[in-house]
Amino acid sequence: MKQGVYQQSTTQKYPIGLRVPKDDWVFRYCHAETALRPLIDGMNGNLVSIRGDTPAVIYPAESRQIAIPMNPHSVHYVDEQKVDYWKGGKIWIMTEPWSPAVTGAGQFYQIKSSAPAVGGFVTLTLEDPLIQDVPADVEVNVWPNIYSNIVGIPSPFGGEARMSLVCVPLIPVTLGNYFWGLTWGPLMAHCGYSPGRAENDREMYWMANHYGCVPGTEVDFSTAGNAIPQRVGYVLTNTSPWTNMAGAAQLGSDNLFMLQLSP
Repeated sequence: MKQGVYQQSTTQKYPIGLRVPKDDWVFRYCHAETALRPLIDGMNGNLVSIRGDTPAVIYPAESRQIAIPMNPHSVHYVDEQKVDYWKGGKIWIMTEPWSPAVTGAGQFYQIKSSAPAVGGFVTLTLEDPLIQDVPADVEVNVWPNIYSNIVGIPSPFGGEARMSLVCVPLIPVTLGNYFWGLTWGPLMAHCGYSPGRAENDREMYWMANHYGCVPGTEVDFSTAGNAIPQRVGYVLTNTSPWTNMAGAAQLGSDNLFMLQLSP
């Protein structure tokens, strides 16, 4: 590899989102929107940047291209107009009234590439052809590649409790640099609790306002309407009571867990 998993780069060396397995780990190539800390940060900072209507053009089935409107209020408006900003992202196309959805809930595609903006629209090229005609002036939702805008906590943009963890860097990452984010495999959890101390307490959850992981025993599943944090994996170690090197009894718990974000 030109860039190892313990290295960062000021220049992009691989496609954003490239998946690379390494032993029992899986990494994705990412871009840091903020400075990142090892074993803690890695949230997807992208909003639903586009939610609007296509031009007054019919896009026939088997076509691989479709134009999307630009949102001048987006925080990334300037970048969104550049070539390939949307590469590796996703697009949802409404092909009938949303409710009731009699024959389906629309079309969903991977974005292969995007052209520079022209006249307030960007033309996307899809990985696969449209499976049915897209009428003129139809609603679309468009999302950038989830690994293109990785932010840390606390987020300078706010709202970190409304973001999901999508990767974890193994090293400190400088704002604007490219790095390998771990998405699957054994990892040491930043956790202020005792995962696995209680019997059958094996699940791990992630909370931005806690700066890391919490075991399932710390999540309130019983209160109606209570928010449930993001599940990110399970404890790997046998957490039975044990004796340390000094001969002292330990109650049992461990922070080694299986990260399960994207295999």
